[in-house]
Amino acid sequence: ALRLSEKYRSEILQGRINFLFGNMINHWKHHYETDLLFLNKSYSLGLSSGDLIWAFFSIINSMSHELFIGKNLNEIMAKFKKHADQIDHLNINRIQNQYNLIYQTIENLTLNKNTLHKLKGDYFDEETIVNNWLEVNDYSGVGYYAVLKILLLFLEEEFTQAVLIAEKYAKYMSSILGQVYSNEYRFYYTASIIDMYIHSGKSITSLHKKIIKENIKVYRKLSSICPENNTYKLTFLQAGFSIICNEPDEAIKLYSKSLVEAKNQNIIFMQAICKERMAAHYKITGLHEISNTFYLSAYNLYKRWGCNAKNAMLEEKHKDLIFNQEYSRSIK
Repeated sequence: ALRLSEKYRSEILQGRINFLFGNMINHWKHHYETDLLFLNKSYSLGLSSGDLIWAFFSIINSMSHELFIGKNLNEIMAKFKKHADQIDHLNINRIQNQYNLIYQTIENLTLNKNTLHKLKGDYFDEETIVNNWLEVNDYSGVGYYAVLKILLLFLEEEFTQAVLIAEKYAKYMSSILGQVYSNEYRFYYTASIIDMYIHSGKSITSLHKKIIKENIKVYRKLSSICPENNTYKLTFLQAGFSIICNEPDEAIKLYSKSLVEAKNQNIIFMQAICKERMAAHYKITGLHEISNTFYLSAYNLYKRWGCNAKNAMLEEKHKDLIFNQEYSRSIK
């Protein structure tokens, strides 16, 4: 379809096909970042041909891609602001609301807020807009919301709530099949189940154990097709499941592998998450100095990502440790 669209030189057709390929097909075999080539081309073609709805769908999805691959949050916000007036001028509620959902998500991450996961602010009000989406059967909007909500809850370490949201909105995931959101939903839902049991100390239910095993199996397959997008996810889930299975030594090896894979793909926030998990492991085993090193490294990685909300949480939990680092830097 891409080759044919080039042959017949229809800008509208080219723009829409580049959107579909970049948003729903390319990432199954290639790095998320390569999707941006197609989405940005779709945006340019949409503008030049006057096909503005598809142009702005491309911008919205390119920014969600950038979020999932760990691009600097402040840079993504700057990109949002660049297009905000155009989106408002277009005056189509569906596009405005999806655009504002991602903007609110990123604002939550960058601001030092008490509650990271509450998607209610200057740009988006989850209580109103999600209900409106349900009333008009805009299930793709509901699907996007659910994935971003789970991501925020996972980062805030509200794992039980993340699992509840994932299971509540599971029936809407079919509306976003093929998109990167569907992959991210599977990962953060499974990771939240694992961390919920690790933190609670409760015995895992047979249902949740089955879900974890099935999704690890899925990621084995996906990793064989596209390791760039999936191997760090696979090893992270395997690490957490090893803890549940009382195999801590195996878990630390797998977290280390996930960390290396995330570093190879330059996914900053995933590196930070891995280091947090490793820090917690070393703290439990009494290796406090090593644990502190990993917590500080995670803090610095979140700082590079631009996630002030997460660092505010770390500052609260590890006040003396982080204060001493920042004080030493100020002296230097």
